[in-house]
Amino acid sequence: MRRHRAYKTAIILALLMASIFSAPAVRANDGPGSAGAGYLLRPVGPKSIAMGEVKAALDDDPFNWLSNPATLPSMKRSGFGLFHSEWLMDTRYTSLSGNTRVSKWLTLGGGLVYEYGNDIQGYDESGQMTDPLKNYNYQALVGLGFGPTANFSAGVNLKYFRETLSEWSAGGYGVDIGAFYDIPVVGTKVGLTVQNMGPDIKFVEKEEPLPTTIRAGAVYTTKAAAGSVGFSLGLDFVKPRFEDSYIGAGVELTIAGTVAVRGGWCGRKSRAGDGFTFGAGVDLDNRIAVDYAATPYGDLGLQHIISLYFGIR
Repeated sequence: MRRHRAYKTAIILALLMASIFSAPAVRANDGPGSAGAGYLLRPVGPKSIAMGEVKAALDDDPFNWLSNPATLPSMKRSGFGLFHSEWLMDTRYTSLSGNTRVSKWLTLGGGLVYEYGNDIQGYDESGQMTDPLKNYNYQALVGLGFGPTANFSAGVNLKYFRETLSEWSAGGYGVDIGAFYDIPVVGTKVGLTVQNMGPDIKFVEKEEPLPTTIRAGAVYTTKAAAGSVGFSLGLDFVKPRFEDSYIGAGVELTIAGTVAVRGGWCGRKSRAGDGFTFGAGVDLDNRIAVDYAATPYGDLGLQHIISLYFGIR
């Protein structure tokens, strides 16, 4: 009983600290305005995307630590993965990441997310065509996950990012912090993450704040016996800077712990389309996992996402 109370106290303190540290970053620019470096909020990982972009408490997902670093210690295996998305208007982004457990308490992650689109035709002051303009951005991340107990973990991501359009370029750095708690007995996990805290960035002559976002959520899971069907239900509450709060929700059905079918809904107002998401995945004995997700964006078409993950040990 004392240990259970200690776990509860630890998660409450972690969530309180995250809220305190994130409050100045969000409130200082609350109200009318816009954030820069929006590419930092691109969803990564087909499992999460297929489940309505639920991220706060989604554990054992090889890509979810890029959103909540506190889920790093929940990974059952070390390994590396590749993620690719065919996004809107011929925009593509790819992520290469890996994770490894260094000690009983510490898990490390490293990743690179690179987004690129077709070259943009340039024109000079007289309206004559010039050389095409390059258009790309990237972010490099290092994640640290601390798991002092079997049920509670905390984490931090350190990231460097840069955006380039022709000869103009802007970059900076940011921090994500998170907390994760697996509630004993009831099969529910809760998490909180604050993403993209850091100084303003300057592109050309305009300074813009980072897209700081607070995300809190829970995932309920039923354990499936061998050969049977398992069930997970996830729910996130999300507050991006300069945007209305919204909810993301999703479900996952797993068959024999190998095949998964997923669906969800993301309620972000700035997103085109109806918000529904879907996908599926195959996990072969914790060695190789292949996942796919699709997101309708109305008249803009479908976003397709696929990933491949190799478990090492």
